[in-house]
Amino acid sequence: MSDSRETPRLRVTDLTKSFGNKMILHNVSFQLAKGSSLVIIGGSGSGKSVLIKCISGLYALDQGQIEVDEFSLRKWLRAGDWPVPHTQNLERFSRLSINTGIKLSSEMMSLRPFSLMLDETSIDGRIDLSLRPLNVDLELLADKLNLDSYLSSNPSAQTGSSAMPFPLMTGTYKLDVGELTVSKHLLNQVGFDLGIGSDEITLGRLDANLFGGELRLAGTHLIITKGNVCREQ
Repeated sequence: MSDSRETPRLRVTDLTKSFGNKMILHNVSFQLAKGSSLVIIGGSGSGKSVLIKCISGLYALDQGQIEVDEFSLRKWLRAGDWPVPHTQNLERFSRLSINTGIKLSSEMMSLRPFSLMLDETSIDGRIDLSLRPLNVDLELLADKLNLDSYLSSNPSAQTGSSAMPFPLMTGTYKLDVGELTVSKHLLNQVGFDLGIGSDEITLGRLDANLFGGELRLAGTHLIITKGNVCREQ
């Protein structure tokens, strides 16, 4: 099935999933190397579809672990026909793991609780995604984040354009970061609330410790409208 000498691209360890009192999967473990294949055989109701949905993230695990050796966010974005931002290190993260519960309906997808490990950054919170129309409501807390590792440092990629480096869907974003590094500057205890509209971005809150003091900004401030940077309103 796979060469044990190779680093597995996918490793599933002790995966367990139940619905109510009915055990569907119990301590399922396997690994797949690059170019290998695995056939899952079983009768109706034996858990084949449940296993695939657990691996793809549609079902939360009762226990166990799913590890992916390499993750290409560019390929994932292109597969979903999403814009691919200009970045330095987006092609491959040194560490990426997600643990979340998922509730899905025809109108809404909720990720609660949501936990993400991105390289050295730990992010926790919740994400609620309205599907009709597409709109996000998220609240996240990160211990530290180095934006310089992911934003492009090529001036020609940004000259003459006010486009954001990451595609943001409409909605509300509440973020708090213990240590934020941007343009080689370290900011402590940074928090902000953003409202993303189809043609504007509004800032409702900004907190940060910098230059030996505290910055506190409250209220609604228009910062971008139709591609133009604007001052506080």
